[in-house]
Amino acid sequence: MKRLVIAAVAVAAAFATLLSIAPWDRRGQLKELPPSLAEEPDLYMRMATIAQHLEDGSLKYRLASEEIRHFESDQVTRLVEPDLTLYADPEPPWRATSRRGTIGQQMGPEGTEEIVKLREQVLLVQTFAGGEQMTLHSQALDIFPDRQYAESDHDVMIESTMGRSRSAGIKSDLKSGLVSLFSSETQPVHTVIESGNR
Repeated sequence: MKRLVIAAVAVAAAFATLLSIAPWDRRGQLKELPPSLAEEPDLYMRMATIAQHLEDGSLKYRLASEEIRHFESDQVTRLVEPDLTLYADPEPPWRATSRRGTIGQQMGPEGTEEIVKLREQVLLVQTFAGGEQMTLHSQALDIFPDRQYAESDHDVMIESTMGRSRSAGIKSDLKSGLVSLFSSETQPVHTVIESGNR
């Protein structure tokens, strides 16, 4: 709780600093930024953590990132080394990491929803009570935190104690554990079952 309060104070201080140095005219309207600042983020944080809670106060997800850059004009937040944990009680949480990523908005089944796009060396892991893991490897994965849903149209490898599968893409309901694998001409769905699990 103390860490969350410190993070909130840091964000508020950064926002206040941004407001104090932004070029405003006498009517309180934000002037056009000078060309030298046009490509700069509206908000920049290092070693930051963002947490979102459900109405009952329990954690919905926690996102940590080495760097966070938010660009208001594009409505996109760029991430360096993101580390996202999705909580899906009573099931164990899912943890997703990658080299880079973005947070944005996209139209979903029930209107606009948040989308976290992870890119390069994506790793999605669910660790169970006994220590067993289900692991997904890919170069790209899109996660929709509100729906606890993930998808990819890139090659995917899934590993577990049961064996491993390769496919050209995936759609997964992370809350229920339902996974759909897709094939292509170059990457058919291929599954190897460990001998002890037959």
